[in-house]
Amino acid sequence: MGWESLLLLFDRGHPVWDLELIRRAGEDPAGVYRLTREGLLEPLPGGAFRLTPRGAMAFREVRGQFFLDQEPGEDRRDPDRWLERNRLEWALRGAFVGRWGKREFVPGAALPFEAPDLAFRVDGGRVRWSPGEAGKGELQLDLLVLSRYDFASYLSHLDGEDSSDALANADRLLMVLEDGWGLEEACRALAMAHRWIRDRRARMGSRFDLDAEGQDSLTWWVAVTRDEARAAALRELLGPFGEDLARPSVPVDLWVVSREALEGVRGEETFFDLFARVGHRIFASRGRA
Repeated sequence: MGWESLLLLFDRGHPVWDLELIRRAGEDPAGVYRLTREGLLEPLPGGAFRLTPRGAMAFREVRGQFFLDQEPGEDRRDPDRWLERNRLEWALRGAFVGRWGKREFVPGAALPFEAPDLAFRVDGGRVRWSPGEAGKGELQLDLLVLSRYDFASYLSHLDGEDSSDALANADRLLMVLEDGWGLEEACRALAMAHRWIRDRRARMGSRFDLDAEGQDSLTWWVAVTRDEARAAALRELLGPFGEDLARPSVPVDLWVVSREALEGVRGEETFFDLFARVGHRIFASRGRA
């Protein structure tokens, strides 16, 4: 492939790229200007690019030529957030390698659930939760990461009952970009995560928290800040409430991490090693550091 491989970067999960990200993906950033001149890409403020309608059509043509099934990135809403999601994914790709396993990244994941509403109040230095009426909803994540260690040992299970649910036999990072949260904003974000976790536990039973080999399948909720100063401040805000914040769906771990810190790390073996090095722990339900 030549220019085609560059065009195919702009898929549904990655509709917005800048030159640095394109370089990190192994493509020549100079090709962006050719595709822009040909009307396939359009520039955005701040040096980013996205597909034009003509570019989306060309994407589908190229996809067919190479027998690929991904869809073009046609979401025109909030390009700045899509760019931040892309940056977060590439920071994580460099920061931990997941050797002997498999990493899966799903930017902009929207995970449906059906579970009781979850109200909260801050009372006497505690966060208290109370269930409401059942209803449907959707957990909106900026990045879902599935990490499967010792992947080869699970191959025999993939065509069994676990194959119907991509969340089985995996550790899960539920990552959300924060934008100046206070305690109430963090609780609102967590309430949606708790409802989704409760729904998946009800549907999957023990397969949600244990893999096919009887090992823990972990679920971590991670608030992501841009810089380390903000990460430390958010940890200071949420830390005193850690057990209360996690209570509705324990076992679940709560963390804060900055993209600045992730960018400064290369090649940790696992995300456990990575977060032990640069993460800010709010609550750990299984005693991991």
